[in-house]
Amino acid sequence: WPDYEAKEAFAARLIENGDFLTAADTCEQARRGLDTGRIWFLNAVAMENLGDIETAREMYRESLFRCPRDHATWSRLLQLSNEEQHDELKRQAPRWLEPESIEELF
Repeated sequence: WPDYEAKEAFAARLIENGDFLTAADTCEQARRGLDTGRIWFLNAVAMENLGDIETAREMYRESLFRCPRDHATWSRLLQLSNEEQHDELKRQAPRWLEPESIEELF
């Protein structure tokens, strides 16, 4: 039986070591058994570092669907967003974030 949590931990280690391609593949394998904000975040980080910004943005959004109060995910998504996307995120933020976090992010 596959150990999806072990794959998630392995993907995090691969990212730390700069092996983004293997990390992206490992995240994809882990997502077959996990549907967590963390695995989506890790997959997004890998895709961002591979230069696939649109896929990374989609994955950061998937991460936010699962962990809508995660500051790191908001931060990364904002950094990859154009002005229109940024404005939309700013409209959504008050539902999930404290005013101090919103002020810091935006």
